[in-house]
Parts: sequence; structure tokens; C-alpha cells
Amino acid sequence: MNRRKKIIQKLSKNYKRAQAKKQPNSKPPYIAKADREETEENSSENQAEQSTDA
Repeated sequence: MNRRKKIIQKLSKNYKRAQAKKQPNSKPPYIAKADREETEENSSENQAEQSTDA
């Protein structure tokens, strides 16, 4: 009984793990702090240019 139980546990664990990988990821990707600062600077420059052009 124990051997059968262990085999079933291993198979169900692998199945659950595979199903979890198939699910879409709702978490946004990580953006490094330096990259966030770059994009922030670029967006602020673009806004400044647009305000002076108008």
C-alpha cells in the first residue's frame, strides 16, 4: 500500500506542476530600477517637448 501511495503522490505532484505551468501568468514582468528610471526620464522628456511644441 505504501509503495502504491508514494507512486500516486509523485505522479499527481508532477501533474499539478505541469498544469500550473500551463496557466497564464498574471504577474507583470520585473523591470530593473535602472530601466524604470530610463523610461521615466524618456517619458518626462517627451512630455516636455510636447508642451513646448503646443
